[in-house]
Amino acid sequence: MKRNWLIGLSGVLLAVSLVFVSCGGDDGGGGPEIKKTSGDDFATAIEEAFEDLPVEGITAAAVKELTFDQLFEELANQTGLSKDEIKKYFTQDVDGTNPVDGSIKIKDAGDFYISEALWDDLSGKDETGPGSGSISVTKVQVYDAQDTTKAITGKATVKLDPYLGDRPSNPTYLNAGTIANGKLTLTLPSTGFEDFLFTQKDEPELKDLTIQPADTKILWSARLRLFNAAGNEIGRLRYEKASQSDDGEISYWYFDKDVRITGTLSSSEEHDNGITWTGTDKYDINVKKGWNPIRYYGTGNQTTHTWDYTCTSTIGNTSGYKWTLDWWGDGLDPDSSESGGGAQAVVIDEPVYQYPKNESNLTTTLKYYHGMADRTIRTLASAGIPDFVVTNGHLNVTLPATLSADAVYDTDSGLAGSGLTIAPSDAKIFFLNALYDNSDGSGESLLHWGKIGDNGDANYFIYANKDVTVTRGSEVIQLKAGWNWDDSDTYNWTYYNWDNED
Repeated sequence: MKRNWLIGLSGVLLAVSLVFVSCGGDDGGGGPEIKKTSGDDFATAIEEAFEDLPVEGITAAAVKELTFDQLFEELANQTGLSKDEIKKYFTQDVDGTNPVDGSIKIKDAGDFYISEALWDDLSGKDETGPGSGSISVTKVQVYDAQDTTKAITGKATVKLDPYLGDRPSNPTYLNAGTIANGKLTLTLPSTGFEDFLFTQKDEPELKDLTIQPADTKILWSARLRLFNAAGNEIGRLRYEKASQSDDGEISYWYFDKDVRITGTLSSSEEHDNGITWTGTDKYDINVKKGWNPIRYYGTGNQTTHTWDYTCTSTIGNTSGYKWTLDWWGDGLDPDSSESGGGAQAVVIDEPVYQYPKNESNLTTTLKYYHGMADRTIRTLASAGIPDFVVTNGHLNVTLPATLSADAVYDTDSGLAGSGLTIAPSDAKIFFLNALYDNSDGSGESLLHWGKIGDNGDANYFIYANKDVTVTRGSEVIQLKAGWNWDDSDTYNWTYYNWDNED
């Protein structure tokens, strides 16, 4: 039975109602059956709702002044789910079709619903920490490692460095993601690093650790390096505690089987100033096969030149952790704006909402589209664009850096009837408007980027063959060559399916 928690807040009222909603599928009934429990203190209700889950500090005192976006970011920091993954569970209606406004403070929000699926996702995380088995991060802000209050801008390619020690003169790196307008999208590869795995037998300095099974193959604390468009390395990416008073970093390790690692390693190292430091690293790792986040934290003593650190798979509270860039050289390439631009491939890795009734298991393939002025239904393949594949409510597709020679553009003359003019006169723009999973474009099932609802505000992904000025009345829009889109938090990928409204 699907349940939703309805948390009602008005002004500074610290009262809450927990509402359990049956969507009718289990008992064959019609509308939702709602059971209210009133009079619960706000703090108690919030704490009880989250007390058995791997999150900390989710109390009335901690969250009442937060906006929804701030709450989503805190939950994302602690759980390993992305902010977008968490956002889809908070809605303004029982059916889960109308997401909350992220800019509103929780105390001022009125009634809102939290889907039980969030609890399912969080409670499914075991003590190995978030993301056990695979790792992905979607559009998370990156900060300057030298000033962690300063958000970076620009774009770069993220690559995984699989080497344990020194790199060869011509190293092999694996594609792992991108930074666009200062926001990181990361997906660690599932293959390609097999030759870099090692066992305890291969590394004598690990002899004092207990590794069970002993033949486990490991990729130890993979580094994430950044490269600009010219292919030059420009920095290193870390997920670390943004505090001078408490040291800590979370890195990603790969294991070819479920494994338990315990023990203590003692070592020493001479710094550039000639001073030798000594210390211990305690290991307590219990993980599943695949990629896993591992937390490394502790203290160093500047007087005695010693350190005492712990390396563990128990992630705990990651409040205060940020993705940071320690950069050098040329720095990141400039990014035209949050709305894209530039002849570059664009990775779309986003949740998909269904309207009018949202369900998280949508799986479909959209092969067709039409433009703005030219409404002819064509295949995406005819423009050199891959099919849009939605799996279990998630869209993953890469828009190509250039379109095929057969792509059909909208021109200035063709757009005149839509009230749009474009300049210069030889400019062409390609509107990736409504997407369909049927060739007749009936409109009963379509996907678009925009605001959700009966009067949903459609937006577009637009490809321009050169820098273009688009004018509609008094509105002027500047497009860069390549893909352009509005990345507003109020927009979502929405699948309209009126066959699913009951």
